[in-house]
Amino acid sequence: MDKEKKRYKNKPRKCIFCGSKRIATYIYGYPSYEAFKEEEAGKIAIGGCIVEMDSPVWKCADCNHDFYQKSLFHWD
Repeated sequence: MDKEKKRYKNKPRKCIFCGSKRIATYIYGYPSYEAFKEEEAGKIAIGGCIVEMDSPVWKCADCNHDFYQKSLFHWD
């Protein structure tokens, strides 16, 4: 399966690429020490300081595939 942008209304329960159930939620902004520890554990993903309109919302903690939220707009 090609690694195209997959969009979901809610957080996916498992990764469609590797089957992992470890789906982390991205956080954006300046991360704390605790955030780095949670990222190591696969609970969150650190997304950097800049959030763009089409930034990913979730990430597979095992294969690093990004998942995107469906937009509220009609074209999504």
